[in-house]
Amino acid sequence: MAADPPPPAPGQGIKWRIVTHNVWGVGVLDPMTRPKRSVKAVTDLATAEGWDTVPFVVGLQEVYSFRLDPLSWWLTLMTKKGEDWLYLNCPTHFGLQLFFLYMTSIVMHVVVVIINALLLYPVNAFRFSLVPQVSFDIKRYVMPVLHRALTARHTKDTKDCQHVIGHSGLTYSSNLAKLGDAGLLLYCGGGLTHADTTCGFEPFTHAMGSEVCCNKGLLWTVFKGQRVAVVNTHMQASDDPFRWVIGDSSAYKRQVKQTRALVDSLLARFSLLHVFLIGDLNTLGFERKQVEDTFGMHQLSTHVETHVDGCVDHVLCTTKFDSSQVSCRVLKTPSDHAMIVVEIL
Repeated sequence: MAADPPPPAPGQGIKWRIVTHNVWGVGVLDPMTRPKRSVKAVTDLATAEGWDTVPFVVGLQEVYSFRLDPLSWWLTLMTKKGEDWLYLNCPTHFGLQLFFLYMTSIVMHVVVVIINALLLYPVNAFRFSLVPQVSFDIKRYVMPVLHRALTARHTKDTKDCQHVIGHSGLTYSSNLAKLGDAGLLLYCGGGLTHADTTCGFEPFTHAMGSEVCCNKGLLWTVFKGQRVAVVNTHMQASDDPFRWVIGDSSAYKRQVKQTRALVDSLLARFSLLHVFLIGDLNTLGFERKQVEDTFGMHQLSTHVETHVDGCVDHVLCTTKFDSSQVSCRVLKTPSDHAMIVVEIL
């Protein structure tokens, strides 16, 4: 990874700070550890550099929330405890035994899903469940941590100087077959207030593979005073291991089309100057020009490896800024994705 240039002094000549980071929160069996480490890397940098001195938006991906029936949640917990026990007591053949543990867990989960489907057939039709849902919300941890690190220090009234978009079940589907939400969060501050924003969420209409079980989509906010919008997303992974089993094989192309339609709609609806598209766009094997042509936007972030699969995380914009106006850093964190910090000067 290329060496990162030194950051500008806090607030010095910066008009906007746009940050995107996939915090690696897919681990259902241990959903907290990895996001905790990744979010800490974000907040440590924010505190050191004083991000709250200028308008900023932090977009996070894979901050998943899950809802499971009690039996599925118990199975998940027991699988995790079984993994820990094997690691401590059977280190020699840990890999093989862990495989059988996972396969047993998956089979049992499938049985539970079938039982629920047979007993609670009207779930999808009537959008309710007779089985109580157990919800696990990583965002409840992330939000206060972000708040403590990013609270505006340049004003006494901190209540209106930041807000979070994507919590309180906003990105859950009404279809209870989708166990996870979109895993997206937008944290805004540096003078950007609740009163000045309009926000929303648009779920993707197509998905494939294991991603049909979550509710990926487009989380957006519009800052009316600045005439700027930010769209945060995590798009379909083309290497999903179950991509041939379930879902729409053209899901990625359809998601790109839906994304472009939302960006165009926001531009026209709010008469905006700029729309930023940020997040994990899963552009495996894409060159810079291909990214820009695919989304019809200009790439502000540096086109370098942000994941083992290549450059998949981006900050794009409908406006083409001069290179002297944009500063970008690609920073390693405990996540499997790099953090991108783009500053508009």
